[in-house]
Formats: sequence, structure tokens, C-alpha cells
Amino acid sequence: MWKADARNPYLKWKRQGGGEWWAYGDFREFSDVGGTQVSLKTTDQDVAEEKIAARVTEFRQRRKERAVYGAQVSRRLGEYAQHHLIKKAKAGSVTERHLSETEYRLQTAIEFFKSRKLLIEIDAPAVSRFVAWLRVNRSGKGGRPLKDTTARKYINALSHLYTRAQSEGVVPAGYNPVHAMLDKPSNEAEGEANWFEVDDAATILHAASVYDPGQERSYDITGPVQLHAMVATLLLTGMRRMEMFGLLVKDVNFKRKTVRVWPNAFRDLKTKTSRRVVPLWPQLEEALTRYLDSKEAPTGELLFPSRRTMNLKSAETVMVDMRKSLDCLAEVIGWGSKDIRTKMFRHTYCAARLQTLDQGHPVALYTVAREMGHGGDSLVKRIYGHLGQFRHRSDVVEYPQQLSRLNGSSP
Repeated sequence: MWKADARNPYLKWKRQGGGEWWAYGDFREFSDVGGTQVSLKTTDQDVAEEKIAARVTEFRQRRKERAVYGAQVSRRLGEYAQHHLIKKAKAGSVTERHLSETEYRLQTAIEFFKSRKLLIEIDAPAVSRFVAWLRVNRSGKGGRPLKDTTARKYINALSHLYTRAQSEGVVPAGYNPVHAMLDKPSNEAEGEANWFEVDDAATILHAASVYDPGQERSYDITGPVQLHAMVATLLLTGMRRMEMFGLLVKDVNFKRKTVRVWPNAFRDLKTKTSRRVVPLWPQLEEALTRYLDSKEAPTGELLFPSRRTMNLKSAETVMVDMRKSLDCLAEVIGWGSKDIRTKMFRHTYCAARLQTLDQGHPVALYTVAREMGHGGDSLVKRIYGHLGQFRHRSDVVEYPQQLSRLNGSSP
């Protein structure tokens, strides 16, 4: 049962089940700036009028801002996030993977802020509370606390949404609560990433070339020759794990001495700048030639097809993991489990490539960055460029077998 308030046109009362009268604010007059009818969660006349006065002042301020800046401040986070994602998809400037990750991060923001929250209502303190909420309600791999670098990706997704909102006049020019934050989560990795010196890389590569996992420990790989070829590909190209898993046989050009990293039907790439052609270094050429001439050679399009689908004689599929195989290599060398991971190979290649010569001169940072699939050299400078004890100058990237600690031994 409803009744209007004689003294305040924005105040209504509703009787709940024949009991007390509860106050409601009727702000539909301000629907153009997000006004609706809402519960004021009180039965006290004075408290209700105070809340109404504050909300009416807020709605009038929004109208004033829209008049000054031309901003459509009535857009809500949920609907605008959907609009933003559709626009990004139509632009075709990002990969499906990036689009999916952005959608997940914006959905997480909507979970915190609620979908009906107006864009203009989210300010810097609210984004700070969102970051604090993320650290409690989201976790990283293995259940570990969320890292600052990961939390930064969530607020970056929100920031990009506000950039579009400004360009479309949905919020006032310059309005971006993420930019207004004073203490953002750090975008820098904590400490130097794990990587391998040249002698360690040579040891891993040698172990892979002579180690036979046997039937009981074959896991995803077809055999020891393929394992060696995969490890060599990662160490001698700097590819990301999924880039290597999705390589096609035709991507390796022995005549031109190149390996092409390109999107295909089996997998997309991380970013548009990930499309690239990298050198087929002599050590990698030898490993791939040995693999393609062996009984383990692929019979389909994929260079490194999954063993499971091959055994089932079904359509070839991309591998998704090789951690158990790498743990086998670590055990042979005398290291512990998790001491060898594919991301370490990427850092190792970058460090080794920076020591090479290009026509007699030190290779350019931008050249290395493009081989890594980056659009510029900043990541090489900040993240991937490591200075090791082996600072040799060579025309090629290589990990000589004579440096291996397993040289002359049989695992």
C-alpha cells in the first residue's frame, strides 16, 4: 500500500505487510541522469528528507555537468561495458584472447560495482576499494594472493572503458577514475624473472637430446626426439608456449632459414604484434631436421601434435602442457620439479640474442623485441633483458653442447 507525502514531492511511503510505513524516494523526474524510485531504508521522516535532499542535489549537479560538458552521464556500467566490448570486437584491433580476457575483467568490475552503477558515480576511492576487494576475492595461480601486476590488468580494462566513454561524450572530458588514483598497483614484476645462463640452457638441451622418457613417462609428447625439438624451438626462438604448440610444419622454411609465427586454425596469437618471422638458427635447424626425419615426424599440419589424439587416431589437436616432461628433464639434471618452465626459455632466448652480432655490430634492441613479438623495445629493457656471466659475442644464438654439465654422460 502506497501513499504520497504532502510535504515533499519526492517522498513516498509504503506499508509493508500491514506494519510500519517505509520511505521511498521517487527520483523519476531525473531519469535522464539515472534517477529511479528507490527505497530509502528508513521509517523516520527527518532521515528520509535528508537523504532525498542529498540525492536531488546530486541529480541536479549531474544535469549541470551534462550541460557544460555535453556528457550523457546516465549510462550505466553494465550496459556500457557491453557496448565497449562490441566496439572493440568490430574494430578488429585486438585478438579473441584479449577480448575474452577484457570481458572477464569488466565482468569482475561489474560484480563489484553492480551493473546499474552510473559511470559518473565511480570515482578514484571506489576504484581503490575495487583493488582491495580483488586481493581478497580473487587469487592467482595455485591459490596464491593476486599479484599487483594482475590487479593492474583489471583496472587497466576499466580505464580503457572510460577512455572510450570520454571519446563518445558519455562522461565529461578527462573523467577517468583510474587515472585519478594516486597509488595504483605496480605494473612492474617483483624481482628479476627466472632464466637460464648459456651453460644451463646447454645442459637442458643436451639432456633433452639423449633422454628417453619411456612408455610410463611419455605424457603429452610423442617421444624423446620431439621433446628435444620442442625444447630447442623454445630456447632458440623465444616463442611463447602456445605459439610453439600451434606451429605448422609449413611455418618452418629451411630454404630461407626462417620460422614464421602466424595465427592459424589451431590457435590465435596474443597480440597483433605477435605476428613475426624469426631466424632459423643452425642449432634449431639441426634439431628440427632430426625430428622431421625420425619416426616421430608429424603426419598432419601441426609441427608438434598432441600424442593423445594421435594415439586415438582422431583429428589432430594442439598440445596444452608439457610441464611433466620438463620435470623429467629437471630430475635427470639433478634439479627439482618446477625448476624448468617454458617462460624461462623465452627470457633465456632474449638474453642470449642480445649478445649476438648483426653484420658485425651489436644487435639492435628493436630487432630483438620484434623477434619476441613486441611492438616496441620497452619490455626487452624492463623485463626480458638479462645480463649473464656468459657475455660472448656471436653471429648466431646457440647453446654449445661442450658447455653442458651432462656432456660425456648418459642420463
